[in-house]
Amino acid sequence: MNKPMTVALAAALLLGGAAQAQTRLAAPVPASSTPPSSASAERTLQADLRLYQDFAEVRQPVTAQGGTLAVVWPQSAWSGLIRDSLDLEGLPYTRAVHATQANWLESMEGREVVLHEDGQAPQTVTLVRSRDVLIRDAQGLYRRVDPTRLAFPELPPESGYGALPVSTFDLTSQASGTGTLSYLTRSLGWTPRYTLRVQGGKPTLEALADVTNGTELNYRVGQTELLAGDVNLNRDYEMYRAVPTAANFAADAQSAPGAGKIAQQGSLNGIYRYALTEAFALPANSTVTLPFMTPAVKDFEAYAGLKRGFSEQSDRGVLNRFYRFKADRALPGGSLTVREDGRVTGQTRVQETAAGQAVDFALGRDPDVSYVRSVRAVSRTARSAVFQVTYTLENSKKQPVKVEITEMLYNDRAEVKAEGAGSGDVRREGSDVNLALTLPAGGKVTRTFTVTLPLQ
Repeated sequence: MNKPMTVALAAALLLGGAAQAQTRLAAPVPASSTPPSSASAERTLQADLRLYQDFAEVRQPVTAQGGTLAVVWPQSAWSGLIRDSLDLEGLPYTRAVHATQANWLESMEGREVVLHEDGQAPQTVTLVRSRDVLIRDAQGLYRRVDPTRLAFPELPPESGYGALPVSTFDLTSQASGTGTLSYLTRSLGWTPRYTLRVQGGKPTLEALADVTNGTELNYRVGQTELLAGDVNLNRDYEMYRAVPTAANFAADAQSAPGAGKIAQQGSLNGIYRYALTEAFALPANSTVTLPFMTPAVKDFEAYAGLKRGFSEQSDRGVLNRFYRFKADRALPGGSLTVREDGRVTGQTRVQETAAGQAVDFALGRDPDVSYVRSVRAVSRTARSAVFQVTYTLENSKKQPVKVEITEMLYNDRAEVKAEGAGSGDVRREGSDVNLALTLPAGGKVTRTFTVTLPLQ
């Protein structure tokens, strides 16, 4: 009869050989058996990580030395595990069963433990039944007690007295050597964040990578990939409902010893790939921040703008502060902070952007650049309606301001015609009307155009 092999995920990294640290041979696992109780073993896991922005793939090497592979999951690893993602690669198996191990307290039934009660000396009692913590004292009397009042002759698991999940793989007779246990989890992930610094009108762009570990496990990561893009997962993803935990931020370079640099690996069918050049440590409940990249910026512009849909109603207001630039490399989606002359002027979020494509965003109102938009109905028939739109723009600043206004017509057959002075500032682009000009310091400018909308 083959002996099953128990792989304690929580004990995956022990000082010594990698294969020996990740697996150990054991006798057949009875219901009362327990995972290793060492605190360091329970909380450290050696694995390779493929990190996405809201989930991760954990890949842990295992070694087959018997007919059964039993994986005892710490709650921190089981929490957030994405349903149907657990896989065993390189070790063929005939069946996998995911069940719940008997709770640790049950293994102490019939054994002597020490009861501590307020105002009384500690006394040795026998744990009769773990389900309701029934004990028998020295007088032979039975009563229920608070389990936190009991002291045990063995170190309890850090995960508590509750039952732990176990995955058991029945290996084929041909299964031998090493394999990889892989699964997806929502408890790990990464996100880039950018800082656009504008000093004296000259822009620079810096990027950092925040790697987040929302579990109580310390990860010793061998190979790390960072992936960014639109990767969809099934919504009903959790095998066990995760309990959110607060993350500690570890931005110091010493938080991730030996992480090295982040190197771009190209794209995978629209998914951007990056890799850490060295192994690193990811502490429990933490966010490790690593330098990511410094893309070159070109075609930078700061302007006052307005993006709106066409309306038959007149209105007035102020323009918004817009920024636009292009980077020489692809930008994964993430938060962006803008600093002008060292001061924060706003934050936004950028989507995945290919190299050389424009990043265009607004950060808030500019009260010094106002507009009055007047609309007059010129004519209306059964086939079309004609409107005259006049913008009066005013700049209260002491320097000229570039202005761009876009009105979306939502009709590819609409016609646009500029009128009067500055007609070259108005142009049609697709189904939009664009008005672009430089507003002089302390000046006022008026631009007019007509829009013909087909009604049939």
